[in-house]
Amino acid sequence: LHTPLIGRVQNAPSGAGRLWVRVLSVFGSFAREAEIDPNGKFEIDSVPYGDYLVMVFRDFAVLKVHRFSKTVPEPGV
Repeated sequence: LHTPLIGRVQNAPSGAGRLWVRVLSVFGSFAREAEIDPNGKFEIDSVPYGDYLVMVFRDFAVLKVHRFSKTVPEPGV
């Protein structure tokens, strides 16, 4: 199952240079990049469920790293 990953970078640092995000699978080979818009938002299509590292870059400098799990949503009651 692949679904979009939509995120927002909190407190995105201002300044010159390209601000972008890389999503990297912890246990697989999935890796994708996306530009971060001026409001701190990004979107990556077709991301499978699993464990990921999200890295925020300004040009080629790493600004933030966050680990998260993308899981199947629980059905409503």
